[in-house]
Amino acid sequence: MELSDAGRAALEDDSNRDAAGGGFESDGDKASSFLDAGITGSYGTVKFYCLADYGGGYNCLDANEFFLGNLSRNTFSDGANMNNSIRSHKWVECCDRFMH
Repeated sequence: MELSDAGRAALEDDSNRDAAGGGFESDGDKASSFLDAGITGSYGTVKFYCLADYGGGYNCLDANEFFLGNLSRNTFSDGANMNNSIRSHKWVECCDRFMH
């Protein structure tokens, strides 16, 4: 299934989890687990970033993974621990790094 840009935006990318708008508000970087309730196929992968505006290190969760219960076991691409460190996320078609 191919998504239009509007359909992709409906998946609620969030360029700054601490700012108004997007899927989260005033959450800062607080997250110790994650549930991928998105879709499989196009834009079925969530890419997490340690900085706002999709910056810094990143790591991805595939739709087939569905739930990750302990982010402290995972690191961003820059080596920083992911627990309570996610500042932005977006839905992408592919990624070269996945959480476990």
